[in-house]
Amino acid sequence: MEDKKANSIWKISTIILLVAFVVLASFVLWEKAEAVRAKYFVNQAVEYINSNLIKSSTKAVLSNMESYGIPVGKIYRFTIKANDKEIVSYISSNGKYLISSDGIIDISRPVETTLITNKNQSDVEGGFKKLNDIEVCSENGKPLVYFFGLNTSDASNWEYPIFKEVISKFGDSISFHDNYLSENGLSSDQDVFSKYSTGDIPVLIIGCKYYRIGDGQSEGAEKEKQILIDLICEITNNQTESVCRK
Repeated sequence: MEDKKANSIWKISTIILLVAFVVLASFVLWEKAEAVRAKYFVNQAVEYINSNLIKSSTKAVLSNMESYGIPVGKIYRFTIKANDKEIVSYISSNGKYLISSDGIIDISRPVETTLITNKNQSDVEGGFKKLNDIEVCSENGKPLVYFFGLNTSDASNWEYPIFKEVISKFGDSISFHDNYLSENGLSSDQDVFSKYSTGDIPVLIIGCKYYRIGDGQSEGAEKEKQILIDLICEITNNQTESVCRK
């Protein structure tokens, strides 16, 4: 009787140990696969940076990488070194979005062929460009206005409060998509951003017809406000009479 009991205990213990071994082995294999996946995407990001973002002959090399969980998934944080300067960047866990202090880039898209800014355009006041063959875009019957920036960018930080102040003057006559993000953010309008910029910020898009990459500091705050007002009045056909010039 005692032998049967001991034998049963031994069998149960063996099964438990076997299950634990399988779980542990699976976890180790998953960790290895995750590490390989992360390294692959990070190397792709570094290759993209060297091919498209670094102008000098000196190429960036990977010096460190880690992974971070965020509410919308996971990102891989990596550090590159170029010209004795270390730069921290991020790549999304699907290998699609490169995130740095300069902006958010969809590296899965060819740089030259997806930009809407390659189309016929002309210069307008305040450093803005006018896309001559593009119609004003709208949402629920209201012209769309976008702001893209990061709170780690000095240019974004200068422009954003001015842009918000101007936007507030137009109330519900426009549809404003606010993409002023924290360092680790991913824009819900990433597809729009990728059409107008390869990563530089801030990006101001007014009715999809007018856009500018960069801030308006050279114009000064007051003139910048008036330029923004005039462009929004243009796409709304001067609907907000209390704001728009007659």
